[in-house]
Amino acid sequence: MGTKSPKSAALAGLLVFCGLAAYGSEPAQPAPVTAAARLAAAEAQFGPDAAEVILPLIAVANATVAAGDATAADQLLRRANRLLDRHPDHDRSVRLAVLVLEGENLSRQGRVTESNDVLVKALSLARSTTTIGLPEQADVLDRLAANEGRRGEVMRAGTFTRDALRLREKHYGKDSLEYAGALITAANWYRYSAQFERERALEEEALRILEKKLGPRDPQLAIPLIRIATSYTAQRAYVEKAEQALQRAAALDYGATVQNVLNHAEVLASLADLRVVFGKPEDSSAWYTSAWQAIASNPQLGSPAANTYFGKVRRLYVATPDEIANVGGVAMGFTVTPVGTIDAARILANDVPNPEEAIQRGIKGDVGAAAWMALRRSRFRPRVIDGTPVATPDLSFSTEFCLEPGDDTPNCNKQADVSATR
Repeated sequence: MGTKSPKSAALAGLLVFCGLAAYGSEPAQPAPVTAAARLAAAEAQFGPDAAEVILPLIAVANATVAAGDATAADQLLRRANRLLDRHPDHDRSVRLAVLVLEGENLSRQGRVTESNDVLVKALSLARSTTTIGLPEQADVLDRLAANEGRRGEVMRAGTFTRDALRLREKHYGKDSLEYAGALITAANWYRYSAQFERERALEEEALRILEKKLGPRDPQLAIPLIRIATSYTAQRAYVEKAEQALQRAAALDYGATVQNVLNHAEVLASLADLRVVFGKPEDSSAWYTSAWQAIASNPQLGSPAANTYFGKVRRLYVATPDEIANVGGVAMGFTVTPVGTIDAARILANDVPNPEEAIQRGIKGDVGAAAWMALRRSRFRPRVIDGTPVATPDLSFSTEFCLEPGDDTPNCNKQADVSATR
């Protein structure tokens, strides 16, 4: 296993966060099995109630939360808390890790208020413990921001995001590679909340820092350039600027390392995405094939890695329904064609109030039809298998309408793919 250079190590978290590091230079390890084996070894050596069991137990809980097994994760975290109570001299950062996992597990179940209660405890613990640093506090703030975003509390979420960014600026310095990564992290919130101009301002600042530190042709500049372009794509605006960003990214000095190959492939795929969203979708196929081949031709990756990387459709642009209900939801089924358009769209379920009640509540038009039309206008990146873009049938998509009559603040449970609140 090779040693990472300082500059690539500093951006490792950024690469994973942006979804551009599906394959790393290290061999893949099945985390749940490895963590479970370490836990079993610790229990056999020290006993099930020993302090030495706590860290491997948390590792198993982390893998279980990530796998989506909420019940098993809850049991593991309860056990971790009992062990921490039994061994109170344990580092308080370990207690913080358990609280963060508890908050994540609750959030994944849609229990946002309970998750926030736990995360507020985590933040208080982090702030009152001198051995816990500012980056750890910022991580808790990011999670609080995500929770507030899930229930439509845009202003509170934005405050948490800005506070997290300020902590990372204070800790790392405004011209550091770590701060560039923090800017990208904060930009994710602004994209999530459709504040695209604010998002791009942070990504452009990250680009400035990376260019200053790494030079104008370093391949790691591809990350903010891709994000700037995909922000325009998600907004469905300024195609020329999106094209310019991607053409600049395509001209960087890519080497043969795995991460460089993946970044280059993502640039090519993003150029294909522009054709799907802005131009003639049929013109995208050759670009997608080139992106697939960029990965498949690398000796460390090959065709299996390329098929995995492009093995799922990706949402590019989601249109907003023309008619917005006050409350309810519409679930639809559809097919993504090989050129990223929508076919066979159909309504699977519609629990928006019936027409009579809708009229009384001021809802105009057929909300189900409006959601169906919006889905038809939306665009996705198709799957690419063995170098060829293919159709993907039997997909599902749901829109949640979550603004109660008379309320100014939407109450979104985020169980749907998108929320409509205007």
